[in-house]
Amino acid sequence: MAIEQALVLTFKDKLARDVLVIPSLPEVAMSVCETVEREDVSLKEIGELITRDAGMAARIIKIANSPLFGVSQRIKTIHDAVNRIGLTAIKNIATAMAMEQLYVSNNEQIFEMLERNWKQAVRVASGACALVALYNKPLTFSSELITLAGVVHNIGALPILLEMEKMSQIIADPEVIERVVHSLQSEIGGKLLSVWEFDDAVLAAIKQLETPAPAKGDVCLGDFICAAAISAGVYPDDKADVLLQPFVAKGVLSDGDVFSSPDYLSLYRDTFNSFN
Repeated sequence: MAIEQALVLTFKDKLARDVLVIPSLPEVAMSVCETVEREDVSLKEIGELITRDAGMAARIIKIANSPLFGVSQRIKTIHDAVNRIGLTAIKNIATAMAMEQLYVSNNEQIFEMLERNWKQAVRVASGACALVALYNKPLTFSSELITLAGVVHNIGALPILLEMEKMSQIIADPEVIERVVHSLQSEIGGKLLSVWEFDDAVLAAIKQLETPAPAKGDVCLGDFICAAAISAGVYPDDKADVLLQPFVAKGVLSDGDVFSSPDYLSLYRDTFNSFN
C-alpha cells in the first residue's frame, strides 16, 4: 500500500509540474488532422494521405460502410469512404483508428496490460457506436465523435504504464499497477486529451466516467460512453444492472436488455470488426 500511495503522489506531482511524459499522437493521425485544417485541402488529398497506411485505409472503409453512416450501398475505395464520411468526421475517425499504434512496449508484462486496455477501449467504442445507431432522436454532438471518445475513454492509463515500464521494481506487482492506473487514469486522461486538443465533448465524456451516471440535461456523448463502459465491465459486474437503470430512465437506452438484442449485437460486431 505504501508503494501504491507513493506512486500516486509521484504521478500527481509530475502532472502538477507538467513533467509527465505525454505521448504524441500517431504520425498518420497528426498528418490527417493538420491537413484537414488547411483551407485548400481536398477530399482527394486526404484520401491519398490515408492510403499511405494500408491498415488504416481498410479500417476507414469498414467504418464508412457501417450503420454509423446509415447508407446501404457498399463502397470499396478510400476515396469513396472519405467522400461519404466528410472532412470533419474523417479527422476524428482516422485518429481513433491510429490510436492502437501507441499501445506498444518492450516489456512483456506492460505490453499485456496495454493490450488489455486497448481491447477494452475497442469494446467501449463498439458498444457506444451501437447505442448511437439505435438512438432515434436528434443528437447534440457529431455522431462520428462517438468512436473516438470510446477509443480514448481509458487513454489515461497509457502514460502511467509507459512510465512504469522504466520501474523494474514495480512491474513485478501487476495489482499495484492496476490500482494506480484506476486512481489516476481519468485525471491524466483529461490532461492528455487537452494537450492533444480534443473536442470538449470528448473531455466531458471522460470526466463523466468518474461517476458513471447520466449527465443533467440533454442526452450527451458521455451518456453513451458511460453506458457502454458499464456494459463492457469497466465497473463491478454485480452493479451493472443498477448503474444502467438511470440511462434507461433518461432514454439513452431503450431498456435494460438492449445489450443482448440482435440489433445491438449486429451493430456492435460491425464496429468491433472494423478495428481488426
